[in-house]
Amino acid sequence: MDKNNYTEGLYINMPPEKAKDFIRVKLGINVNKFINWLSQNEDSRGYVNIDIKYSKNDRNKLYGAINSFKKKEESEDIPL
Repeated sequence: MDKNNYTEGLYINMPPEKAKDFIRVKLGINVNKFINWLSQNEDSRGYVNIDIKYSKNDRNKLYGAINSFKKKEESEDIPL
């Protein structure tokens, strides 16, 4: 994965074991870095879709990455 797909300024952590069960993740945001990264990665509609993922090597480490899924345009030439 291209490094550019990872979020910058958004830090995602698992909550401590003693945290209430309704707390799923802890987020830290460096406002200046995150705003800069968002403005560089917004799509034509002004959105940035981010997936929160587990690290392959450590299920306790989380990270954010751009979800770049694009819906395919339907064509009139689709056989039935």
